Amino acid sequence: SRDAYNSTIELLEKNSDITAIFAISDGMAVGCAKAIYDKGLKLGEDISLIGFDGMDITEFNTPAITTIVQPRTQMAETSVELLVELIEKRTDNRHIVLDTELVERDSCKNFKK
Repeated sequence: SRDAYNSTIELLEKNSDITAIFAISDGMAVGCAKAIYDKGLKLGEDISLIGFDGMDITEFNTPAITTIVQPRTQMAETSVELLVELIEKRTDNRHIVLDTELVERDSCKNFKK
């Protein structure tokens, strides 16, 4: 996104020692990646980037962006079940944790080497 791009440009200008950025969405990660490129840095080498959502667009960035995939279907099903239970007064509010999946691509530096 344009806001993520502008914020990343500003962040990189003020903090030259940044080594990684975690974007709260893949759309924002794409904006961050463009800013990193425009500042003359190499994504996956000079700076690492991870997005969040698991959107297909991350595969088509160069280099491809590492992302955390949310279980969208499970989130929707669980939300509907909880809503019905709350409407029918069969449950109280509760905290639910769902598993996510890290999809490793080329936007993160490999420290294992």
